[in-house]
Amino acid sequence: METSKIDPLKKSTQPSYKAVILTAIHKEFEAIESCLNLQDTQIVYNPDGSKYHNGKVELNGHIWEIYLGETGQGNVASAKETERIITFIKPIHPDIALFVGIARSLKDVKLGDVAISTDVFYYESGKIDGEMKSRPKGFNVNYLMKKITDEVIYEEKWVKRIIAKDKRDSPKAQAGVIISGEKLVGKIDESGYEWIQKDYSHAIALEMEGYGFLDVAISRFKIINALVIRGISDHGDKKDLTDKQGFQEIAAAHASAFAVEVLAKYGDCISRHPALKDSTALKTIQHPEEESINPIEEIYTVSKEYFDLQCSDLKEFVGRDWLFERINKFFKSDTRNIYLLVEGKGFGKTAISCNSRGKISNCVNVHICNRAVSRTCDSIFWINSIIKELSNYSTIYKDYFNRKIKSQPEKLEEDSVDYFSHFFDDLPRPDDKDTYYVFVLDGLDEAYAYNSNSTRGFHKLFQYAIFPSYIKIFATTRP
Repeated sequence: METSKIDPLKKSTQPSYKAVILTAIHKEFEAIESCLNLQDTQIVYNPDGSKYHNGKVELNGHIWEIYLGETGQGNVASAKETERIITFIKPIHPDIALFVGIARSLKDVKLGDVAISTDVFYYESGKIDGEMKSRPKGFNVNYLMKKITDEVIYEEKWVKRIIAKDKRDSPKAQAGVIISGEKLVGKIDESGYEWIQKDYSHAIALEMEGYGFLDVAISRFKIINALVIRGISDHGDKKDLTDKQGFQEIAAAHASAFAVEVLAKYGDCISRHPALKDSTALKTIQHPEEESINPIEEIYTVSKEYFDLQCSDLKEFVGRDWLFERINKFFKSDTRNIYLLVEGKGFGKTAISCNSRGKISNCVNVHICNRAVSRTCDSIFWINSIIKELSNYSTIYKDYFNRKIKSQPEKLEEDSVDYFSHFFDDLPRPDDKDTYYVFVLDGLDEAYAYNSNSTRGFHKLFQYAIFPSYIKIFATTRP
């Protein structure tokens, strides 16, 4: 897949977007510049001596003006250079700001894979009292960028944009938590950083610039469409070996390919929904200045459209009618409200889940856990989807949940059991005692593998939470 040459005769009729893309080191800079293949490139200098490359590229019919910069290593350096470049290009307000480069892995990502931020936490923040006690601070990626990231991961078109001498087999992309600090950390259990494994067990990558970049881009300049994209170049230990094998260059090329596809997907998304380009409206969505009339609309869930895409190729599934009959009988007659299907690979668990809406009575929601999309493995997002679905069924539930959201204690979302209890311990019963609602949860093994030790994980939720008798759960897992 290549970028297109710009046709000057069409330029005036095509949408125009602007992006700032930063890297820490020069080989990352070279990778993204090569992948973009900018036209009309010029080198511009900030009065303080910083050098930027400015050019244009056409992606999926949309013209982008790009400013590329190199920050140097560390969060302090990245924060300073982010401030310099955004100040320099004023009054231009970038539609997107990206930090693209390499990182070391922490969990479930291989060499050459790409890690994309859902959250970036500054792991250096904390208190030393005999041992390190983390006090994490960080930034969440906004809904629009998360949605675009999910689509790029799902479609896998970004792989076709890779420019590298050594194209590794099937690099994967995964969205998740990235942690950022000031040091190159080797093997964690031997480096005095064992607490990282304990406090950030859900993180997928560790790097040194993302927090400083986001702090300036989001906090100071209100560029809310900001993202950190990292190719995995090492696992911490044996870094010298992986560097000699060329994984820095490979990882930088892979991260660059994903970043270019994000730009292409952004243009497509905004052309379908032009109102999203109004950054002021987006900021109001992200940080409402006045109390919302319907707070339910602002809680985070994984979009129904994402799960529809996951199920799109599985709608022709036939068979297993005996299983659906058994599940229906179980929910109608059994006092227990969780039916767990434990089967191995190839049984068709996801296909069964996708077809549950038409086969299981009162099925109102299907949720598929996938480690490549971290939010699907976060029980808070799943609980929120239950809240939204029940609110659609009854104004009684809608009013009840709106009151609960308004009275929600600070940091309640840090623990799935406390969060669930807040919303469901005194949930009103349906008027008809025989009424119940079925929620399908596919791939618990995926969720457990992703964040088994997290306080937001499904493992803790199902171990300690008490589900109302009229909330029925059909879940699937491997043995």
